[in-house]
Amino acid sequence: MLAIAQRESQFFPYTVSEVDAKGLFQLTPIAVKQDQETFFKEVKEVDLFDVDQNIELGILYFKYLKNVYQNEKDPTLVLQQQLAAWNWGQGHIPSDKKFNFNQQPTTVQQFVGDILQYQRDCEQQKIKQAGKINLPLLLAGCFVFSCLILSLGLCCAHKIIEPKDGWQKAFQDWDAVAGSSIDVNSDGKIDLLMLMYDRGPAIERTNKVILVQGDSWRELLSESLCGFMGWEIGDFNQNGKTELLIRYDDFGMAGWQSWYLYEWKNNNFELLIDENQILSNLEVEDMDNDGFSEIIQTFWPYEEPKSKQIFKWNEQSQRYLPGKVFPVREL
Repeated sequence: MLAIAQRESQFFPYTVSEVDAKGLFQLTPIAVKQDQETFFKEVKEVDLFDVDQNIELGILYFKYLKNVYQNEKDPTLVLQQQLAAWNWGQGHIPSDKKFNFNQQPTTVQQFVGDILQYQRDCEQQKIKQAGKINLPLLLAGCFVFSCLILSLGLCCAHKIIEPKDGWQKAFQDWDAVAGSSIDVNSDGKIDLLMLMYDRGPAIERTNKVILVQGDSWRELLSESLCGFMGWEIGDFNQNGKTELLIRYDDFGMAGWQSWYLYEWKNNNFELLIDENQILSNLEVEDMDNDGFSEIIQTFWPYEEPKSKQIFKWNEQSQRYLPGKVFPVREL
């Protein structure tokens, strides 16, 4: 289970994926529902960012998969089948048919391979017993185990960032919808970047980006927008500064979406691009292999066919400049 947590979230309890899987074990609502139905586990308010809940529900879900997939005689093949179902979903891995690992999608094979490699690494470092947690003991002592995860770092001494009480108390009535551990200001120390939602009506929600550094935290950005759809963080243009790309869904606006590109400057994020379009897709990719990532938006211009526009980094102006709009059929 420690290997799964390492592969799924790198032990970062506020990890969110594109399929809305959350927390240490990247659990989805489907997995939680399966736990509740199989083990009669009633949780009044499910919070997958809560370490105790995520650990308990994650262990229960893997126990469920172990009960479903046990027909193969080879123990290694059984484990591969269970991990494949965890990653790809039970609906894609029939329990009543012969399991062929080599016929699974490349992403599934990579996931399973990573898990098994993490397990071998742990065994080689003589901490094999750390990966064999007694389930009843864990369920009885989730709090102790979660404290160990956050304070010590598990499996191969992975460093974990523990959120501080200060921001947790300030945002106790908010939802954490995204989080990334990254050296934002290039000082050699890993920071915690979080995006928080208030719990008001969706159309009136406020979004705040906060930065946790050591024992302190501060608010960086605040916008009255709608649905968070994802973000990307990194040095897109290789200039030594962190870029932050955030995409929002404008609820009730007939498919309109907003996206914002920020760059770290003067101890905060400076806005570089502000776009609002009927958006189909948004990508960050080095299309010409020059070392600088382009930003590509696919959208529907007013009374025009579906099109693409590429924002390319310009070294001279130190800005991302918009390119020509091309109909998709011409690309």
